[in-house]
Amino acid sequence: MTPRNHFKCPPSSQSGSALIVGLILLLVMTMLGLTAMQTTSLEERMSGNMRDRDLAAQAAEMALRAGENEALTALGSLSGNGVFSFPSKPAPDESIAASWKTTSNVRGWAAGNNLKAMTSYTAPSSPAVSYPSFAEAPDYWIEERPGVYSTSSLEPRPADVRIFDITARSTGASGTSTVILRSTVMQ
Repeated sequence: MTPRNHFKCPPSSQSGSALIVGLILLLVMTMLGLTAMQTTSLEERMSGNMRDRDLAAQAAEMALRAGENEALTALGSLSGNGVFSFPSKPAPDESIAASWKTTSNVRGWAAGNNLKAMTSYTAPSSPAVSYPSFAEAPDYWIEERPGVYSTSSLEPRPADVRIFDITARSTGASGTSTVILRSTVMQ
């Protein structure tokens, strides 16, 4: 007696389509996985750049506040590095990075605010908050403006009012983000 094989199909009806469909599905799944990895990597870089920009903005804000404090508390005339008087000695162009590298253009920090030598900064009012080291120390300069004062009347401005423009610049921890802030204060 010969054994019968009831499950055997004729050779012409087998085409191997399951293998091809399986390979196509595997290729599609691989492409989806690669796309997800690239998207995650891009989002991670974006959040890192945003953090770096925020650090630069916070450091520039610290420098701006230090300059405002110095301008508001100066009793006599300000002198030294980083002090300018418009129009006789105007401040350099703040958008040119080389202007900030020249020592005579930038203002030094007070003894209690020595950000030039810092490796990290801990905010005095909140010891739990600290900033990483910056690629460059935040800097600022002060420019005293002439008696330009606009009011709704034609009265002259008071002689004892002094106007200062303070410009501050900082880079983030990586040095790729640059933030420049400017404010005007009257004393």
